[in-house]
Amino acid sequence: MRKSSLFGAVALLVALTSFSSRAEEPKVRQLSLEESIVIGLENNLDLREAAYDLSLKETEYEEAKISNLLKTSIVTLKNAELNFKKAQDAFEEKEKELML
Repeated sequence: MRKSSLFGAVALLVALTSFSSRAEEPKVRQLSLEESIVIGLENNLDLREAAYDLSLKETEYEEAKISNLLKTSIVTLKNAELNFKKAQDAFEEKEKELML
């Protein structure tokens, strides 16, 4: 009786460990080339940095336009516009670089 209880406990333990190891196996997902490229671009730090800089320069440009309404300064406005354009160009260049 004791041997059958021990055998049952061992069998249950083996079944549970084999089930839990299957549950922990990571699932492999098949990706197309296009999906892989999209995921790579979304997670690329250089591109994220360029996008952040572009957003920052766009905000600074909008602030300069609003400030220009209060006190007219074409130099400040053009400087902000130039910085925004440079950030746009840098972002587009980084995007093209990553696409090659």
